[in-house]
Amino acid sequence: MDNVLWYGRVADPLVNDPNTISIRDFNKKLLEDKRVTISMVPIGDGMTICRKLEDD
Repeated sequence: MDNVLWYGRVADPLVNDPNTISIRDFNKKLLEDKRVTISMVPIGDGMTICRKLEDD
């Protein structure tokens, strides 16, 4: 996934526009999803590498 840091706006608690809130929510859902592992790369606007775990 690309642009997960959204120009650094995602990390700024004072920024609350709809796009930034949506990206924060998306990042949180990925983090909480036990079906995947993620690695967020802070290059440019941010990129998340997401890998689906094998089914048990």
